[in-house]
Amino acid sequence: MAKLGSGGLNNATQFFNSFVPELWAEGVKYYFRKNLVFGGLATDWTSVVEGGGDIVNIPRINEQSAVDKTQGTAIAWTLNTTDEGSDQLIIDQHKAAPMLIEDVAKVQANDDLMAKYSSELGYTLAKQIDASLEGALGGGGNTIELGQTTGADEFSAADFSTIVQTLLDSDIDYLSGDVYMVLKPSLYASLFKLDAFARADVIGSSFNYPRASGFIGSLVGIPVYASSAVDTSGVFGYVFHKSALNMAFSQAPRLQEQYSIDHLGTKVVADTVYGTKLVTGTSTANTKRAWSIKNAS
Repeated sequence: MAKLGSGGLNNATQFFNSFVPELWAEGVKYYFRKNLVFGGLATDWTSVVEGGGDIVNIPRINEQSAVDKTQGTAIAWTLNTTDEGSDQLIIDQHKAAPMLIEDVAKVQANDDLMAKYSSELGYTLAKQIDASLEGALGGGGNTIELGQTTGADEFSAADFSTIVQTLLDSDIDYLSGDVYMVLKPSLYASLFKLDAFARADVIGSSFNYPRASGFIGSLVGIPVYASSAVDTSGVFGYVFHKSALNMAFSQAPRLQEQYSIDHLGTKVVADTVYGTKLVTGTSTANTKRAWSIKNAS
């Protein structure tokens, strides 16, 4: 019987007559989750479409008004005739990571080599999904301008103040644990020049945040992440509330295979079907839940 262990697989039997996707699928899923940045911070509506369907209606719940209560009298109930509506998250994206592997038996017999292939497939899918979510954030329309001149990838204390004021003006509690900042690598790297970010005796414990890839510290209580997916021209990053960025999978990452006699190898493909939606706005304060970070022009 074939055995999987630290030394690999015993192929003395006919174990390698076919590709064994079960050995790969968990590895691909692991590396997929490990490499998500935006995907690890977004609100996941996958459970809504697990039973079928390709649209998630995200309800809008507008801010309500308080009323006076007089002792001994009933509360005056008013019918809310305003159509709060909803935002539609449409499952309309299908991404695949294909690979042709020759001599798959040799690959499967080597734990380290199989992990490398699984890692590559998982990373490819994660990168594509993060790019989709970054694109959704980039289309939000709200911006926060840094005080630096164009082309200077630097943060300053005044920039922190601007970000905090913007969030508070929009009635967003930036210390709630649901507000995140994701920066492009060059701007993120500049943060290590700042004691408020890099020194543990200043920031204290900051490891209660989501374990999305790219996290290392926080600014003014906001967890900060780095992602190479931030590549929109003129944008250095984003700050957003978790409720603004939404995603759902109708098909979680899966693995399929087919032997190719032409190439004497196995065609392996990991794929996933998903959708993204940014819920934000510019008309009222409490709907501004996501901002692009830019330099002053």
